[in-house]
Amino acid sequence: MKNHQGRLRSVLIFRWRTSMAKAPAKKATIIPATTLATALKAASSIVETRNTIPILSMVRLVASGGSLAITTTNLDIEYRQTIEAEGPSWSACVDAKRLAAMAGAASGDLSLSLDGNILTVKAGRSRWALPALPVDDFPEMPTIQLCAPVDFATSALSEYINRTMWTASTDATRYYLGGVFLNNEAGSVRFVATDGHKAASIVSDHAWPDDAPDVIVATPLAKVIAGISSDRVSLAWDGGRLRASADNIVITGKLIDGTYPDYRRVIPDVGDAIQVNADGLLAAVKRARIASNAQTRKLRLIRADGVLCAKIEGTDGCEGEGELPAQFDGDGEVGINADYLVAMLEAVGTGDVRISQKTPNDPLRFDPVDDTDFIGIVMPMRI
Repeated sequence: MKNHQGRLRSVLIFRWRTSMAKAPAKKATIIPATTLATALKAASSIVETRNTIPILSMVRLVASGGSLAITTTNLDIEYRQTIEAEGPSWSACVDAKRLAAMAGAASGDLSLSLDGNILTVKAGRSRWALPALPVDDFPEMPTIQLCAPVDFATSALSEYINRTMWTASTDATRYYLGGVFLNNEAGSVRFVATDGHKAASIVSDHAWPDDAPDVIVATPLAKVIAGISSDRVSLAWDGGRLRASADNIVITGKLIDGTYPDYRRVIPDVGDAIQVNADGLLAAVKRARIASNAQTRKLRLIRADGVLCAKIEGTDGCEGEGELPAQFDGDGEVGINADYLVAMLEAVGTGDVRISQKTPNDPLRFDPVDDTDFIGIVMPMRI
């Protein structure tokens, strides 16, 4: 009896091993971990950490024809990127930030295989399993007719956005100021942003497309576009949406529905100017700002005897100042928010800058000597 049971067990084990050997291994999509990690880092940047709609925390993956298409959305911005990948065709939606963390922790090649509603991720001796949802549940922005695209060098577009975007408003009640305004300036594309206390404007050398409307690009969308890693990017828009296309990346976002105020009315004429090295003044202000505290950010720019002094007096008795040579006519002083001044000088860039003010109550105007396309404005503070 025991011999019979032993032979039966041997037969069953043999049949099981034979069936396993004959069963075809499930094919997987193979992709370098660094490639997937880089793509998912950008794609998951628009995914909110907490979502009341679960599908919005996911990334849509569509593998087909030697490529893997990655899509994320928060209903205001849609990010799409296609990367090369070898393997079968399949599609699924999985947690975006978890998959990004897995790809970031892996090295070498990564394999993705879908079995029912489970996506298995393997890298070396590491293995993860992610629950998957069908792609039919994933929201998609509709196809839209846009104006003729404007082609930018990515570095130039990022510069236009970053030099202006920091002045945009974060006040939800003034939503129409919460982004970068694209405006037709005598046939060229002008980038403008303001929150009423500070403003920045720069005119590009790119022609304004025919029949294109002026639009307000929300700050979150502008940030994603400024972060595109590619040599060139094109922008196209209508009254409601804007699309940025670069190589294998397409970003589509909703525009702010509102009327932008006439910013030209608040740009002051050039008054009595201080000409000073922007880098030198930035360093002096940063040194003086060390003495500030949460109660005060007011900095005094004091000009006397060919020297410009940046001085802060803290409410707790702490003081800080920095000096540098400057060119100006007449002594005097003006108050300004130290943080605004630092950000403005960083936007101005290197070289000399002219800081002018017509009357003590007028805004301060910043004009880089070697960059006539940029204008910065900061409201003064009462001394």
